[in-house]
Amino acid sequence: MNIAIVGGRDFSDYTLLKERLSRYISIYGVPENIISGGAKGADALAAQFATEMGIPLLVFKPDYQKYGRGATLVRNTQIIENADVVFAFWDGQSKGTKDSIKKAEKLEKIALGAAEQSKRNVVPSIKLFEKKADFLAQLDQFDSIVVAYEESAKEGEAAALLQAVASLEKGAKLLFIFGPEGGLSPVEIESFEAKGAVLAGLGPRILRAETAPLYALSAISVLLELEK
Repeated sequence: MNIAIVGGRDFSDYTLLKERLSRYISIYGVPENIISGGAKGADALAAQFATEMGIPLLVFKPDYQKYGRGATLVRNTQIIENADVVFAFWDGQSKGTKDSIKKAEKLEKIALGAAEQSKRNVVPSIKLFEKKADFLAQLDQFDSIVVAYEESAKEGEAAALLQAVASLEKGAKLLFIFGPEGGLSPVEIESFEAKGAVLAGLGPRILRAETAPLYALSAISVLLELEK
């Protein structure tokens, strides 16, 4: 879990920040990282809190050379995308903090709406990765990894998905990887296989990127739920 702390440059109430975060941590546990934007105010207090608590600090600073005047907005997006929880200390004036809040609320609403529509008791979390290496580093936590690979379907493979799902024990973590339109590159496939991923076809038809995950989830439902 990563906790992002955002707020205006004029925010200086460390007592409030510490009290709110300490209360959250006492309930949900110590985060892996504290994330901040490396500026004054709330960002500096976030760094102070991380140091005091012995929690690693991830800092995303705006890259003006690469993004120009839009660098701070890009930085805000990076902070939100890398955070599981966001604490915003907003004075009602800071445009940067407002932008971060809006981005976090948008992702949260999408996840919440999906959970409500499907009648899930657990709201899914959304995490975006800026670099492929960051994504690959997360794969070791899964018990089984299945890559939807159209070349497997073309070659007539039809059992890999069934075998991967059937071998799972209760509570196991399964990861599905779907490529974009046009498919995954050979280099990407090799990197996933190096992490123990299984290449599986999703039937004889080539599916669109947005429908392939629905097909896979439906197949899992049939295999694990409807058979009982």
